[in-house]
Amino acid sequence: MVYSNERLALSVREVSFLKLLCTNSFTIGQLARHEHVSPGFSSQLVNSLKAKTLVLVDSRGSERLVRLSDASHAQAFKRLVDSRPSAKVESWLSGNSLEVLVLASFRDGLTIPAIATESRLSIPTVYRVVKKLQAAGVVVRTGGKVLVSDAFVESFANQFADNVLFQLQKQFNGHNVYARVRKHVVVRSDGVFVPDFAVPTGLNALVEAGLEAVLTSYRDYYFNLDCVKRKLSLEENFVHALLLTSVQQRQDETVLGLFWAKNGRKLDRVLLRNLAEDYSVELNLSGVLRDLRVAVDLANKLR
Repeated sequence: MVYSNERLALSVREVSFLKLLCTNSFTIGQLARHEHVSPGFSSQLVNSLKAKTLVLVDSRGSERLVRLSDASHAQAFKRLVDSRPSAKVESWLSGNSLEVLVLASFRDGLTIPAIATESRLSIPTVYRVVKKLQAAGVVVRTGGKVLVSDAFVESFANQFADNVLFQLQKQFNGHNVYARVRKHVVVRSDGVFVPDFAVPTGLNALVEAGLEAVLTSYRDYYFNLDCVKRKLSLEENFVHALLLTSVQQRQDETVLGLFWAKNGRKLDRVLLRNLAEDYSVELNLSGVLRDLRVAVDLANKLR
């Protein structure tokens, strides 16, 4: 089976291996015998789990001993399994389920069409996955949205996505500050080299559109956890800048207020509101502009 995003997916066998490794360490041969697969296939599965930093492999003579890693997402998986000791998690956590859980676990959940759009899965596929997760008792549908109802499942999904982000952001080769919203990531980096999947956004893109600001050595970029490049609208660039300033002590609020005052009429207000809601950021720039006008008036009076 081909999943929409291999980085946010686990196969049935991978989940079975992880579930077994929650109880003890095993050699690759022992895993193969327990799961009734060939040693070669067992080795491939272990290598896949190792690449996702879910397991560690130690050499022991001519054999390799596999154990659950200490990484946060691996330990979150163990807590999930411990909370449901009799559950067949491999039957509902495998395939596209993990990606759907990542999308549905953010704040107030997401509608099925929105999940389909962000995951690039078909709507019927999303319905099937959601139905399977509902039967397992880990998601609910309310108010037209899908929400994760199991705290251990939600924690694992988010920790897993954060680990994917961590592996990708290391390619920026510098000091990075980032914000993740579901699969969307906006990063401010001073790295000289950035990966091909990163697209300039935020203040950098706004300067290109007429923002009067002196840029520092840091640059703003957008990427998605599926690493598919997208062309961003000016409205998205603006919302990305707002998202970054919300995690940077609002240090760019004033300059964004100036951009809004000068260029706000050029922006699609409906699209802007939808994007702000999508990224859970505030569009309250009127207060910033008011404070700015007061500061300018005071400066003029003191001259």
